[in-house]
Amino acid sequence: MNIYQVIMTPDAIDDMTALGNYIADVLGAPKSALSYVRAVRKEIGTLSEMPFRYRPVDEEPWHTRGIRRLLVRKSYVYDKLVKEYINLLSADMLPIKLLRCRGQHSITK
Repeated sequence: MNIYQVIMTPDAIDDMTALGNYIADVLGAPKSALSYVRAVRKEIGTLSEMPFRYRPVDEEPWHTRGIRRLLVRKSYVYDKLVKEYINLLSADMLPIKLLRCRGQHSITK
């Protein structure tokens, strides 16, 4: 079985941070925010072993580009498999915004 490295783009990191901050600050539920972000990160971490279990997005041009979407607790996470790496494009955002990303950060479980 191949093991893939999951890499988060800067936009994906910003999306996760914004989502956690919204739940904690605007909704006034810091414990729920932490639980929510942990659940999303845990599911993202499972992509390292089974990245193909989620099918590609049906809409073009993302389908042709190999963009996949997984649903984690009401949030969509977009990813793209690139050789032995999985680029995590976004958490709960449209991929069109995120395909412009240049830098990358590794995610730790």
